[in-house]
Amino acid sequence: MRRTAFGALWARSRDVIIVPIEAAAGCGGDVGSCPCPAATRFGRIWLLASVATLSVFVVSYLRIRRVMRRWPVQRVDTVTARIAPAAGPAVVGLAPSEIILPAWLLRCPPEEQRLVVAHESEHVRAGDPWLLVMACGIVACMPWHPALWFCPGSVATRH
Repeated sequence: MRRTAFGALWARSRDVIIVPIEAAAGCGGDVGSCPCPAATRFGRIWLLASVATLSVFVVSYLRIRRVMRRWPVQRVDTVTARIAPAAGPAVVGLAPSEIILPAWLLRCPPEEQRLVVAHESEHVRAGDPWLLVMACGIVACMPWHPALWFCPGSVATRH
């Protein structure tokens, strides 16, 4: 019998998710003696929700990267940046991170361009893209927690 990727993930994650739930329900780690079979169902729903949430984040990132490939690369002040027709300023990616600048910024005075580039460069230097990935990972671990859904958005939009 061939194992699916989900089945393998479920088998590996059982000790992390199901056993603590069963222990809290008074099962002692034995599924057959568990007075609350809902614990096993809850664990499966939890894992499925986490995988679905993580999938949404990954697909969104891949879509952004695909769109970015169409944007031209240009030297602005001291950095090389992608020039977006209607997006940015932003930083996308982890290693290496890319600075995205809006096309309208190129019509601004050099002092303003320098300020925007310095600001986005500080996001890269501070490791903000990694912070965003960690926030998305935390949301994927607990996708039912409404307050956590504000974390990645607040990290991505803070200035």
